[in-house]
Amino acid sequence: MPYCLRLGDWSVLVCSGTPDVELLLSHTGHLLHSFLVHDDELDKDITCLVIANPTLLGKSGYPEWLSKDQYIVWDELCNSITSTLCQTLPRRDAGLPFFRWLQPGYETIDRVGASFAKRAHQLCFVFLCDEPGEYSHIQLFLYLLLLANKWHIRHRGFCLHSAAIARGHKGFLFLGGSRAGKTTVSQLSTLTGYTALGDDLNFILRKEEDYVLAAAPSAAASMTCSKSRPCLQAIFNLVQDKKDFLIPLSPMQIARSLFEGLGQAPKSAYLLNQELELAFQTCCAIARAIPGYELHFRKSPDFWKLIDEQFPD
Repeated sequence: MPYCLRLGDWSVLVCSGTPDVELLLSHTGHLLHSFLVHDDELDKDITCLVIANPTLLGKSGYPEWLSKDQYIVWDELCNSITSTLCQTLPRRDAGLPFFRWLQPGYETIDRVGASFAKRAHQLCFVFLCDEPGEYSHIQLFLYLLLLANKWHIRHRGFCLHSAAIARGHKGFLFLGGSRAGKTTVSQLSTLTGYTALGDDLNFILRKEEDYVLAAAPSAAASMTCSKSRPCLQAIFNLVQDKKDFLIPLSPMQIARSLFEGLGQAPKSAYLLNQELELAFQTCCAIARAIPGYELHFRKSPDFWKLIDEQFPD
């Protein structure tokens, strides 16, 4: 049976072809449980179809979950994907796992996809995993996280590399490269009693007239993420220093930092140009609405005194 995930108003169907890939999907489902809502029953309207194993395309017969009136559509889908793969798949060493996500030009299969759902433009993704390894589920997880990012970009939000802290109903976003101190800020913030949503990936989501923060699920199975959705109050570019102080940023600087954070999200290279344009527009809208600062900080939670002065309860 396929796994059916709910991504906003998208129904994402993930199919497997062999027991080893079934196990891979079960691991991935566990990772996504903290963010995506799983549907126990298969929806009839499927917006995104993810095929996780090439053997599913080559099997004789049809998946048991497929209705008879969709057999012809399934054949067309398999032929389209198989033809595309023959043209695009590179040579690979025998015995090694490989992953292939169809290039952006092949993401939309309107004629075939429209038969699986009522919407005018559907997305069809193909993820191939031959001989899954111990960490193969992490790769599939990252591609499904890309799907989540695509959905939220269409709804004026996005996922970005960041740390997010909740202080009651107020949320604060911290940006920077891999060694800027996002994990340090998260750890120091918990010492003050604040809630660290995530220290690696977080979503900015549009909620009516406000923007809220939401932690992305973690690829580390041992980690859980908070389900808190605090309103975004401020954005900080992190700079480790010998003393604590703030430097106000212009909206242009904030927008650039947000867009750079989006570019550091998993598989962001697979975002379409129109999605990047829409995401940049969202970055600019956030930058006009939310203040930003360059935060110079020591390895001490005292930097929160500066933030508290700017944003008192």
